[in-house]
Amino acid sequence: MKTMLPDIKLITLAISFVMMACDKFEDHIYFFYKLDYPEVITYEPKNVTSNTATLSGCITSTGKGVIVNSGIYIYKTGSDPGLDQTSHKPFNEKRYSKNSTVGDFSILLSDLKPNTTYHYRAFVSNEEYTSYGEMMILVTTNNKVPDNDGHTIQ
Repeated sequence: MKTMLPDIKLITLAISFVMMACDKFEDHIYFFYKLDYPEVITYEPKNVTSNTATLSGCITSTGKGVIVNSGIYIYKTGSDPGLDQTSHKPFNEKRYSKNSTVGDFSILLSDLKPNTTYHYRAFVSNEEYTSYGEMMILVTTNNKVPDNDGHTIQ
Protein backbone atom coordinates (compact mmCIF):
# COMPACT_ATOMS: atom_id res chain seq x y z
CA MET A 1 0.00 0.00 0.00
CA LYS A 2 1.44 3.35 -1.10
CA THR A 3 1.32 6.17 1.39
CA MET A 4 0.23 9.73 0.53
CA LEU A 5 2.68 11.26 2.98
CA PRO A 6 5.38 12.31 0.45
CA ASP A 7 2.75 13.97 -1.76
CA ILE A 8 1.28 15.88 1.19
CA LYS A 9 4.74 17.05 2.24
CA LEU A 10 5.43 18.28 -1.29
CA ILE A 11 2.11 20.13 -1.48
CA THR A 12 2.63 21.66 1.95
CA LEU A 13 6.12 22.76 0.99
CA ALA A 14 4.85 24.35 -2.25
CA ILE A 15 2.07 26.20 -0.42
CA SER A 16 4.58 27.43 2.17
CA PHE A 17 6.86 28.86 -0.54
CA VAL A 18 3.94 30.65 -2.22
CA MET A 19 2.76 32.13 1.07
CA MET A 20 6.27 33.25 2.00
CA ALA A 21 6.68 34.85 -1.42
CA CYS A 22 3.38 36.69 -1.03
CA ASP A 23 4.30 37.88 2.46
CA LYS A 24 7.82 38.88 1.48
CA PHE A 25 6.91 40.56 -1.81
CA GLU A 26 3.40 41.83 -1.13
CA ASP A 27 4.13 45.10 -2.96
CA HIS A 28 4.88 43.13 -6.13
CA ILE A 29 1.93 40.79 -6.09
CA TYR A 30 0.70 42.35 -9.35
CA PHE A 31 3.16 40.08 -11.16
CA PHE A 32 0.63 37.30 -10.69
CA TYR A 33 -1.89 38.98 -12.98
CA LYS A 34 -1.65 40.89 -16.22
CA LEU A 35 -2.01 44.66 -16.10
CA ASP A 36 -4.06 46.38 -18.74
CA TYR A 37 -4.16 49.93 -20.08
CA PRO A 38 -5.94 52.40 -17.80
CA GLU A 39 -8.65 54.50 -19.44
CA VAL A 40 -9.27 58.25 -19.34
CA ILE A 41 -11.68 60.73 -20.93
CA THR A 42 -10.80 64.36 -21.72
CA TYR A 43 -13.52 66.95 -21.04
CA GLU A 44 -14.18 70.26 -22.79
CA PRO A 45 -12.51 73.32 -21.20
CA LYS A 46 -14.52 75.32 -18.65
CA ASN A 47 -14.35 78.84 -17.21
CA VAL A 48 -12.13 80.10 -20.03
CA THR A 49 -10.85 83.68 -19.73
CA SER A 50 -7.94 85.53 -21.31
CA ASN A 51 -5.40 83.88 -19.00
CA THR A 52 -7.20 81.10 -17.09
CA ALA A 53 -9.13 77.92 -17.81
CA THR A 54 -10.13 74.74 -16.05
CA LEU A 55 -9.17 71.54 -17.85
CA SER A 56 -10.49 68.22 -16.64
CA GLY A 57 -10.78 64.55 -17.30
CA CYS A 58 -12.13 61.34 -15.87
CA ILE A 59 -10.27 58.14 -15.07
CA THR A 60 -12.70 55.39 -16.08
CA SER A 61 -10.46 52.35 -15.44
CA THR A 62 -7.23 51.64 -13.57
CA GLY A 63 -6.32 48.77 -15.90
CA LYS A 64 -6.20 46.39 -12.91
CA GLY A 65 -3.26 48.37 -11.54
CA VAL A 66 -2.51 51.28 -9.28
CA ILE A 67 -2.74 54.76 -10.79
CA VAL A 68 0.67 56.42 -10.42
CA ASN A 69 0.05 59.62 -12.48
CA SER A 70 -2.85 61.47 -14.00
CA GLY A 71 -3.34 64.92 -15.39
CA ILE A 72 -3.30 67.01 -18.55
CA TYR A 73 -0.70 67.27 -21.32
CA ILE A 74 -0.61 70.78 -22.78
CA TYR A 75 0.86 70.89 -26.27
CA LYS A 76 2.80 73.67 -27.93
CA THR A 77 0.74 76.41 -29.45
CA GLY A 78 0.65 76.09 -33.22
CA SER A 79 2.06 72.56 -33.23
CA ASP A 80 0.19 69.59 -34.61
CA PRO A 81 0.15 67.19 -31.66
CA GLY A 82 -1.44 64.43 -33.71
CA LEU A 83 -4.52 62.49 -32.82
CA ASP A 84 -2.93 59.05 -32.58
CA GLN A 85 -3.44 57.60 -29.09
CA THR A 86 0.04 56.10 -29.06
CA SER A 87 1.97 59.12 -30.32
CA HIS A 88 4.31 60.89 -27.96
CA LYS A 89 4.60 64.32 -29.54
CA PRO A 90 6.44 67.14 -27.77
CA PHE A 91 4.41 69.10 -25.28
CA ASN A 92 5.02 72.27 -23.32
CA GLU A 93 4.27 70.70 -20.02
CA LYS A 94 2.44 68.14 -18.01
CA ARG A 95 0.10 69.28 -15.24
CA TYR A 96 -0.54 66.59 -12.64
CA SER A 97 -3.76 65.97 -10.77
CA LYS A 98 -3.97 64.51 -7.29
CA ASN A 99 -6.47 61.87 -8.38
CA SER A 100 -5.25 58.29 -8.23
CA THR A 101 -8.59 56.50 -8.41
CA VAL A 102 -11.47 56.13 -10.84
CA GLY A 103 -13.29 59.45 -11.12
CA ASP A 104 -13.08 63.07 -12.25
CA PHE A 105 -10.14 65.41 -11.84
CA SER A 106 -9.57 69.03 -12.86
CA ILE A 107 -6.66 71.41 -13.15
CA LEU A 108 -6.85 75.19 -13.05
CA LEU A 109 -4.44 76.88 -15.45
CA SER A 110 -3.73 80.49 -14.53
CA ASP A 111 -0.73 81.37 -16.70
CA LEU A 112 -2.22 81.27 -20.20
CA LYS A 113 -1.73 83.88 -22.91
CA PRO A 114 -4.73 85.87 -24.21
CA ASN A 115 -6.25 84.97 -27.58
CA THR A 116 -4.13 81.80 -27.86
CA THR A 117 -4.94 78.27 -28.98
CA TYR A 118 -3.77 75.34 -26.88
CA HIS A 119 -4.12 71.61 -27.60
CA TYR A 120 -4.50 69.34 -24.61
CA ARG A 121 -5.56 65.88 -23.55
CA ALA A 122 -5.94 63.98 -20.31
CA PHE A 123 -3.56 61.17 -19.44
CA VAL A 124 -3.43 58.41 -16.86
CA SER A 125 -0.62 55.96 -15.98
CA ASN A 126 -0.61 52.78 -13.96
CA GLU A 127 2.54 50.83 -13.07
CA GLU A 128 3.05 49.69 -16.66
CA TYR A 129 1.00 51.66 -19.18
CA THR A 130 -0.01 55.24 -20.03
CA SER A 131 -3.24 56.09 -21.83
CA TYR A 132 -4.50 59.33 -23.34
CA GLY A 133 -7.92 60.86 -23.74
CA GLU A 134 -9.20 62.58 -26.84
CA MET A 135 -7.34 65.68 -28.05
CA MET A 136 -9.19 68.91 -27.25
CA ILE A 137 -8.64 72.56 -28.13
CA LEU A 138 -8.69 75.49 -25.74
CA VAL A 139 -8.82 79.05 -27.10
CA THR A 140 -8.35 81.78 -24.53
CA THR A 141 -10.37 84.94 -24.89
CA ASN A 142 -9.03 88.32 -25.93
CA ASN A 143 -8.29 90.48 -22.90
CA LYS A 144 -9.31 93.60 -24.82
CA VAL A 145 -12.92 94.67 -24.36
CA PRO A 146 -14.77 97.41 -26.16
CA ASP A 147 -16.01 100.40 -24.18
CA ASN A 148 -19.43 102.03 -24.75
CA ASP A 149 -18.07 104.00 -27.74
CA GLY A 150 -16.63 100.90 -29.46
CA HIS A 151 -13.00 101.67 -28.53
CA THR A 152 -10.85 98.79 -27.35
CA ILE A 153 -9.58 99.01 -23.78
CA GLN A 154 -7.50 96.64 -21.72
